[in-house]
Amino acid sequence: MIYLWVDGEGWEKFDLADAEALKERGIKIGYGAKPICIYIVGSRFPVCYWGENRIDIGCKSMAIDKWLGGQGLALAEKGRFAESQAAEYRRYVEFIKSIWENTREGK
Repeated sequence: MIYLWVDGEGWEKFDLADAEALKERGIKIGYGAKPICIYIVGSRFPVCYWGENRIDIGCKSMAIDKWLGGQGLALAEKGRFAESQAAEYRRYVEFIKSIWENTREGK
């Protein structure tokens, strides 16, 4: 199952087995492909991840470890995040980091 954006409708589920629906949209998924997409609606900004060493939070994009390091904290302070919000987003990044590490290791 994947979710695709439909103009005027929002995100809709598409069954990977429905080749015709994907073909109509010009989408090809090769043999052995494992699409990874995480989209989290946080309390302040969306969090997006597509299987690379990069996370987008709102309009900012950085490597995973930079979000967990001083740069992520500095952005939270600059954006006047409450402590609970900073902790919320740190959990999102840690969750995504665990997925990224497991994917890289072939787990």
